[in-house]
Amino acid sequence: MKADKSFFRLITKKIITENDPIEFNAEVYNQSYQLITEPDVTIVLTDENDKNYNYTMSKTGNSYFIEAGLFPAGEYKYR
Repeated sequence: MKADKSFFRLITKKIITENDPIEFNAEVYNQSYQLITEPDVTIVLTDENDKNYNYTMSKTGNSYFIEAGLFPAGEYKYR
């Protein structure tokens, strides 16, 4: 198995039911692959009508977390 060498990792469920909140976890690594929380991490959710929802993730220990809450059923993209 190939090791993940990315400096940014975003963890979320691929499918979320309408009764579950949308949650994201993220990890940021420096050049030595040590976890850091120096930069702010923002995420933008976009719904089917191209409406954007902007969030800044909270720093929790050595990682980041956001609970965006409940959203109506549909397809959403994030960046």
